[in-house]
Amino acid sequence: MFYKKYVCGTRGGLAFENVIRPDPVTFYCPEGTVACSNSTDSDPENKVCYLESELRQKCPVTDIKFVFTAKETEAEFSVLVDRNYNGLPIIATRVEHKPCMLPHETSSGENAVFYPLEVGRNSSCSIDPISGQRHDKRYRYNNY
Repeated sequence: MFYKKYVCGTRGGLAFENVIRPDPVTFYCPEGTVACSNSTDSDPENKVCYLESELRQKCPVTDIKFVFTAKETEAEFSVLVDRNYNGLPIIATRVEHKPCMLPHETSSGENAVFYPLEVGRNSSCSIDPISGQRHDKRYRYNNY
């Protein structure tokens, strides 16, 4: 739940490992298919191809924006999804300060207030022994 609302989605399209990809030399989609995004023309790693009739249903969401509107009583927002951003498909979202590299940990904001029994309980991120990173840089700040 986020600001008293649930944000839901469904998975669609092919698994990323099975999706139709552009030619590795020309970067063009195979005949009969088109790129999901015009923004990926110069970045073939992010480009996926589908039949034109399947674009709306199967192309991956590559950007999510939360647009807030000021109300007198409480915050209201709309969720805008985009399939034209030059990025990999969004497969996970987190609403927190800076997501931890270790998925079982949750980061906290610098001025976070906790219930007394929760103080010190997983309020900072450990260093991931494989990557050596504390925070997961695959997530990006969404300006809210």
